[in-house]
Amino acid sequence: MKLFIDYETTNEPWGGINTFFKNFIERSESFQDTITLVSDYRLADVILFGANSRGIKKKISVDDIIRYGNSNAVVVHRLDGLRRGFDFFVKATEQYIDGYVFQSKKGLEDYNFIKKPSALIPNGVNQDRYWGKTTTWLPKNKLKCLFVSWSDSLEKGFEEFAEVAKGCNMECTFVGRWPDSVPSNFIRKVNPIGNDMLPKIYREHDVLIFPSRLESCSNVVLEALSSGLPIVYYKGSGVEEIVGEEYGIPVEKFIWHEFKLKLKAKYSTLTHTIDKNRKQFSIDTTIEKYLKFFYEVKMR
Repeated sequence: MKLFIDYETTNEPWGGINTFFKNFIERSESFQDTITLVSDYRLADVILFGANSRGIKKKISVDDIIRYGNSNAVVVHRLDGLRRGFDFFVKATEQYIDGYVFQSKKGLEDYNFIKKPSALIPNGVNQDRYWGKTTTWLPKNKLKCLFVSWSDSLEKGFEEFAEVAKGCNMECTFVGRWPDSVPSNFIRKVNPIGNDMLPKIYREHDVLIFPSRLESCSNVVLEALSSGLPIVYYKGSGVEEIVGEEYGIPVEKFIWHEFKLKLKAKYSTLTHTIDKNRKQFSIDTTIEKYLKFFYEVKMR
């Protein structure tokens, strides 16, 4: 299968869509018997693009999608969560799209107006780079908490993490862009770094704090799970269908002493379950599901 991916990746920290396509392209080498990446969409059997972005400050237009739709290729659109005004782009291009990939059930709900074939396929991690910890947290030791965000939007949960950082016998690290409006006392801050440096940081910590309510299939969550870290997250939030109670602690509020007690009781069980099911967070598993969907759409 000749596959054209309309996205130019970067090694700079640039959000989830860049991480997804970077992982997908890198691991496609392991599927050489099935996938041949091509640089010209006119040579492709399948065209894959995400949202309306093709890289840093580069956008895909409706006219681009019309050209793809008029080619001989199957056109597949990978959709993020619905943001304000983006439904116009999706509705304007739907007649030229053959299939859609959603990352979560929430995505399916967001885009319930779409009538074309679709699949629910979570993101995945290049597990050649991310692997599990060789040590475990002992309750007598400090709990090392990690929070990662490339966006400084307050919706990511900075205020919640600032409260967590006040906890006793805890070390809190943030990686990414911290907003000036939120105090960062008691937090060790690390500026945005490339993906090559992140795996070591995950393995140095015991738990990922994920205080965002809206994100549905965060690469950060999948990277943490691939590194053996349980997740503390909002109950009912977008990542609940990925994490559940198998891999993390759902909370109503980020009250540090409450979730720390729950972690103390469940930590060994959580990390064992994460390690046992680690492959399901792999980009290889994701690619296999994409290939299956490509063939299903092509055969329609």
